[in-house]
Formats: sequence, structure tokens, C-alpha cells
Amino acid sequence: MALPAFQHRNFRLFWSANVVSLVGTLAQDAARGWLVRSLTPDPFVVSAVAACATAPILFFTLYAGAVADRVEKTRGLFITNSMAMVLALVMWALIASGQIEVWHVALLAALVGTVHAFDIPIRQSMNVEMVGREDLPNAIALNSTAFNGARVVGPAVGGYLISAFGTANCFLLNAITFVPLLFNLRRMKLPPQELDKRRPSFSDIKEGFCFVRTHPVLWPVTVLVAVTSVFALSFSNLMPIFAKDVLQTDERGFAFMLSSSGLGAVTAAGQLALSGQMRHKGKRLLGGAFAFCACVSFFAFVQSLFVACALLFLSGYFLLTFLTTANTIVQTTAPDELRGRVFSLYSLALIGSAPLGALFVGASASALGVREGVFLGAVLGAIWVLGTFLRCRAIWKER
Repeated sequence: MALPAFQHRNFRLFWSANVVSLVGTLAQDAARGWLVRSLTPDPFVVSAVAACATAPILFFTLYAGAVADRVEKTRGLFITNSMAMVLALVMWALIASGQIEVWHVALLAALVGTVHAFDIPIRQSMNVEMVGREDLPNAIALNSTAFNGARVVGPAVGGYLISAFGTANCFLLNAITFVPLLFNLRRMKLPPQELDKRRPSFSDIKEGFCFVRTHPVLWPVTVLVAVTSVFALSFSNLMPIFAKDVLQTDERGFAFMLSSSGLGAVTAAGQLALSGQMRHKGKRLLGGAFAFCACVSFFAFVQSLFVACALLFLSGYFLLTFLTTANTIVQTTAPDELRGRVFSLYSLALIGSAPLGALFVGASASALGVREGVFLGAVLGAIWVLGTFLRCRAIWKER
């Protein structure tokens, strides 16, 4: 069977509801970026607010990984998603009442980021409990398909809601889409796990870090993800600026740009899901990372919306190939008792480093220009990929 993960009831319940929730989340993310740009034209402020959404991951995710190794997964996810729903309702109320200011958006983005810091390692470490180790790569690919499918639909829905009904309704929609996920989490019955009931401590965090730091593959993969996130992936924080000020398009064009990137990613994710076992992981990892950086460097100097969307499609395709491969390497290599902590380091590399990337690209855009700042980040990312290929040949040979 091409999609063995769907044979597992728990995975079907989680995946189907998660798709709905992700559409709401991505519509909200698009609306938040457009809202901030509507409140201020400063690219540094736009990037700084985007950084607020991921900064808590930088500070909390290592502790959250230790928590993920100690909690019952469906209960933990029920709590985090309930909190995210409440925060979406608060944003909706502030916008609908006309009281919204930039600092409100920044504060609530930081609170959402704190919730995500705990949610991510819990949901990622739950994959193996839902499907087992043999079907884990297929589950990861299907989850990537869900997320990137939402990246296509979510911004499109967000752009329509913004133009037709106003920004506030994107946040209301997101709150509503949490309901099916919360319902299905209550229906799931994972196999019993022997959980360590001790309170997480610094030594637990250190144990996970030392395992990754001394591993010949996990450490260079984690660093590669971090560097690519800081320098190349950070261009996405300036997408509202590119849409409104560089390409001079409206909110629908902005949503089309975001959806193009998502469509490329979902194409790659679908191919990975249907291909069964992932082969040639090292080549997929490094080749995908370098091709992504190349696409971003070309995107920096596009003149038309059509060409921009074409390059965003390709960048989404190669980024998804790179990140899904990295995710698979991390989850299949980590031992069960350390999976939450190992994945928290991966989350720190990918998402926790995003505030640094947002500040880098914001400062570069303010000092050099928007196009030049994005190009500089893409080139630095490509140089690191080449350096990883030359220094760590074990990754290239990873099967």
C-alpha cells in the first residue's frame, strides 16, 4: 500500500482534523503579516513582529522537548491547541473592536509562539506512537503534505476573507478550525507508554543536547537547518513588503504568492508520500537546500508577479524536499526515550532561529534595500550548504 500510515486509526483521526486546523492557522498567519504592514510600512517592524511569533521557541523549546518525553501526548496537544484557540479569539475581538495596535499583535504573536514551543515537540514525538517506526517516514511525508496543502489553501482563504469581510474574520476562522482537532484528540487511544514522572531538569536537556552534539549526522544536519533558516528562509518575513511595495500588488496577489510557495511544497510532499520508503536522504537533503537558496536568490530581483510566483513554487518544492528529509533523518535516528528532546533541538534550529533570521533580513533590507537583503541571505545559505557537503561527506552518503 502506498500510504501505510493511513492504516492506523489514530493517525487518520489526527491527520484529518489537523488539515482543517492548519488551514485556519495559515490563513491567520497571512492575515497577521498583512495587518502589520497595514499598521506600519517599516520593514524592520514587520520583521520584528514576525520574530515575536518564533522567539519563544528559541527560549522554551529545549525545556519543552524534555516535557514532551514525559507527558501523555493527546492530553498535551489538547491543552496547547485549546490555548491557541483562545488567543485567536482575543485577536479577533481586538481587531473587530478597532482597538488593535502593533504592540498588541506582537504580544499575542509571542504568546502563540510560546504555545507552539510546547506543541511542536509533543506532536512530532507522537508520530511514532501513532504509526510505529516502520511507517514513520510515510507519516512524516503525509503530515508535510497536510501542512503544505494548507499553505496553498490557507493564504488563499485569508486573502479572500481580508478583501471581502476584513482581517478580523481570519482570526475567527482559525479559532473555529481548532474544534475538530480538539474533538478527535479526545477520540484517539494511543498505546500505553511508560512515562518518566520526574520533573524535567537541566540534566535531561543536557542529555539530549550531548547526544545530538556528538552524533556524526544529527549535528551537521541540525546546524545546516539552523543556518538555512536564519539566512535564506528568513526572506518570507518580507513577503508583505515584496507584495505591496516591490511588486505593487494587492492582498489577493499577496495570497497568490504565499499559495504558490505552498503549492510547490505540497507537490514535493505528495511525491515523497507516494514514493514509499525515502531513499538517498543525503543527496535529497543537500541538493534540496542548495536549490532552495538558488531560487530565493533569483526571486530577490524579479520584476513581475508571475515570475515571482513561479520562483516561489520552485523554492517551496526544494525547501520541502530539504526539510522533510531532515525531519526524517532526525526522527528515525533518535532513540525513543530521547525523541522529544532531539526533536526540540531540530525545532530550535528551524523555528527558534527564525527571530535571528527576521532581525537579519529586516536590518539588511533597511540598510541595503529589500532585494539586496534577501539576496545576501540566500547567498550566505548556499555557501554553508556547499561547506557542509565538503566537510561532512557522511551526510551525502546517508541512505
